[in-house]
Amino acid sequence: MVLVIAVSPIVAQMTVEMTANASWCEYNLSGSFHGKWLAWKDVSFAYVTCSICAWIFTCIEFAVAKAHDHVVLQQQHQVELQAKDVMYTQIEDITQILAIRAS
Repeated sequence: MVLVIAVSPIVAQMTVEMTANASWCEYNLSGSFHGKWLAWKDVSFAYVTCSICAWIFTCIEFAVAKAHDHVVLQQQHQVELQAKDVMYTQIEDITQILAIRAS
């Protein structure tokens, strides 16, 4: 999760910079308003797209972490139940041994 949060802004920034460079070159900004508008539109679209992707990856990472925690808790609960069963079995065995000795 930390990796996704740390890397997402860097990837977004690199993508926006590459899009900006491509847009500036493609529209050959010689001062025309239309060319500048198209370039800024491309840059804005790239930034929004990268932000949405970073958010989606972060949500996926949280979901995976939550599912993993759930599995770990289930395993711990199963181990606790097995330990209780073993303890009850030992108590029953001790009770039977004491009953045999008492008779």
